[in-house]
Amino acid sequence: MEQLTVSREIVKQKYLTGNKDERKLLKELFFSDEYQITDIVTTLEDAYKETGRVQPEFSDVPKDLKPFFKALFDVIVFTEALNEKQKFNYRKLEQKKYFPQLEVTINPEMRFNDVLFSTKTPLVGEISRICLKNKKLAEHAGKTFTEQYQKLLTL
Repeated sequence: MEQLTVSREIVKQKYLTGNKDERKLLKELFFSDEYQITDIVTTLEDAYKETGRVQPEFSDVPKDLKPFFKALFDVIVFTEALNEKQKFNYRKLEQKKYFPQLEVTINPEMRFNDVLFSTKTPLVGEISRICLKNKKLAEHAGKTFTEQYQKLLTL
């Protein structure tokens, strides 16, 4: 039997552009047990492709608030992609909800620092739409999407 070699990047691109059946087949053939959403969602563009979402124009939002709403939408989209569309509810205390913790550096950019989790007593910043389902995903989001978090937190 002849062995076929395909680069992970090609499989990723085919996965992100494929329909539901093609994506399922590619997961089974190439990702199998080692499939990790963190291998697929490594850019904001990947997150939009994974969720099938398109960023709205926010035409009804006052001009000075558009950047904030765009930044929030980006964070929601990559969170949704990494969580594979699983949503959280703060009334379910048994659900752990993970968040990357960022710190401001001298230059004044932010960088990933740690992962926090919550099961109850939500803080205002711990919006259930932007929490992640496990520590690994929160760490990936904090390291990969620092720029998007920074935009959201500084607008």
